[in-house]
Amino acid sequence: MNHNELFYLVYVSQIVLISVIIPYWAVKRVNRMLAHYPPASYAKLYPVSSDAISYAILTFKILNALMVMIGLLIVGFTVVTGAD
Repeated sequence: MNHNELFYLVYVSQIVLISVIIPYWAVKRVNRMLAHYPPASYAKLYPVSSDAISYAILTFKILNALMVMIGLLIVGFTVVTGAD
């Protein structure tokens, strides 16, 4: 394995960890909080409505998907062009 292949492996691993795995954990945690602590019973936990939280989660997912696409485009471009 040469240094370019190692770089690509590390870069793709970072993309997956930072833009897929960690956001998945964050969304899962927020959804679990919404399920176990409903706004009707725990109103002080929710400074905004559940709809605003759902919209924020959707925006978060879309932005992370965009970051994955941009990162993979950068890796693909460097592989195709042979940039070192």
